[in-house]
Amino acid sequence: MELTRCKASETWTRVIEALRPPPIEPFSVWIEREVCLPEGLRAEPGKVTLWPPQVEIANSIGDPEVERVTWLKSVRSGFTFLVACAVARHVLDDAAPIIVLMPTEADARGMMVDDIEPLFSSSPDLIGLLPEPSRDERGRSTLLQRFYPGGSVKAISSKAARNLRRHTARCVYADEVDAMECVEGDPLKLAERRTLTYRNRKHVAGSSPKIEDTSLVAKLYAVSLSKTLSGEDSPELWNRGMLAGDGCDPQAADWGATKLYYVARAA
Repeated sequence: MELTRCKASETWTRVIEALRPPPIEPFSVWIEREVCLPEGLRAEPGKVTLWPPQVEIANSIGDPEVERVTWLKSVRSGFTFLVACAVARHVLDDAAPIIVLMPTEADARGMMVDDIEPLFSSSPDLIGLLPEPSRDERGRSTLLQRFYPGGSVKAISSKAARNLRRHTARCVYADEVDAMECVEGDPLKLAERRTLTYRNRKHVAGSSPKIEDTSLVAKLYAVSLSKTLSGEDSPELWNRGMLAGDGCDPQAADWGATKLYYVARAA
C-alpha cells in the first residue's frame, strides 16, 4: 500500500512538472534567436547580436510586468530596431492592438516600410505573419494599419490630435519623441489615453533629446529621476545605460560619464 502511494505521488509530481509553464524568456534572447537583419538595409545583415547596453533595455521592453520604459538616448543606439522587434514579438505570440507613434506621416510610413516590413520578410519564423496591405482575410489592412489575428499594428503620426481619435491600444511605442510637435496638446499623453482600458498596458518612449527646457523625453526622464532619488513611486529599477545589467545606486552614479534609463513596474 505504501509503495502504491509513493508511485502515485511520483506520478503526480511528474504530471505537475510537465504542466508547469516554461519560464518567461528574456526578450533579448528571443531577438537573438528569431530575428534576422534584412540585407541591403543594414551594414551587417543576418542573425542579430545585441550590444551589451541594449540587452537589459530590450528585456525591460519585453517584460510584461513593466508598464513604462523611457530611453533618453544618443543617436543610432538601436531604439527603432527594438521597437520593430517588439512589434514582431506581439504578432508572433502576444497579440495586441499596437500604436507606433511617429512625428510625421512620412516617419510612420518609413517605420512600417523600412523597419517593420523588412524585419518580417528577413526572419524565417516571421515570414508571412504581417499581412500585406488589403490582403488580410477581411481586406482591412492598409500600408500604415495591419490587422492580424487578435491584434493590429497602426503606425500613426502625432502631428494632429485627430490622428489618435477612435483608436484603442494596449501598447504604445513612441519613437523620436522630441521631434513631435505639441500643437494640440502633448501627443504622448494623448496616445497613452488610448490604453486606459487595458490593465496590462505598455508605454515605451525613446528619443535623442533636443532643447532640455522643451524636451518631451527629458521631462519623462526627469520625472523618473526625481521620484527615484526621493524614494517615491517604488519599486523602480535603475541600471547603468552603458553597463547594462549592473545594479546602479542613483545616488552614487557617475552622472558625467553615463546616462540612466528607467523602467517603472506596474502596481
